[in-house]
Amino acid sequence: MSYILDDMTKKEIETLSKKMALRFKGLDTNRPLFESKEEMKKTAEFMAQRWERIAKNEIFMLNGMIKKKKHQIMMLLQNNRPNALEQRFIDMIEKHNLPYKYVGDGRFLIGGRNPDFMNINGQKKLIEVFGIYYHSPLKNPKIRWKSTYNETIRHYKKHNYKCMIIWDYELNDEKNIMERLKNY
Repeated sequence: MSYILDDMTKKEIETLSKKMALRFKGLDTNRPLFESKEEMKKTAEFMAQRWERIAKNEIFMLNGMIKKKKHQIMMLLQNNRPNALEQRFIDMIEKHNLPYKYVGDGRFLIGGRNPDFMNINGQKKLIEVFGIYYHSPLKNPKIRWKSTYNETIRHYKKHNYKCMIIWDYELNDEKNIMERLKNY
C-alpha cells in the first residue's frame, strides 16, 4: 500500500510540519493554514496515515522529524556500538576466522529485536554477548524480562533462530568459547 507520507518529499514534510507547528502554537493566525482545498485534503490524508502508521509502530516522531524503524534509529542515536564486550568478541571472530558478522548496530532485526552477531554461512544462528549486570536478574533485579537469558533464547527460537549467549565473564576463556562454538 502506498502512503502519501512516502510520496511526499522531505522538504514538503518539513514545510508542512513547520506550518502546522506555527498554527497550533497560535503564532501564524493571520494567514490561512492551507493555500487550497487540495492542500488541505492532502494534509488531512497525510495526518491520518501518519497516525495510523505510528499506531502500528512503523514510524515515530523524533524532534519533529518522521523516522522509520524506531529501534534502528534509537540504536544509531546511542552511538556507542559495538561496546567493549562486543568488540572483544569481534576480535575473536577475526582471530579465528569465525563465520559470524556483527549486526548489533540495528541493521538486522528479528521480531523487533537486534542480535549482536549472526552467522554468515546461511545458518540461522545468532550470538548475543551479555553483560551480567544488564541481563541477569540475580545481579540486577530491576532488569526487564525481555533482557534475560531465557526470554532472549525463547524470542529468537520463536522466529526459528538458534541463539548462543556468551556472558562477559566467559570472554576471558577464549578456549572455552571456541569449544562451545564448535558444538553450536
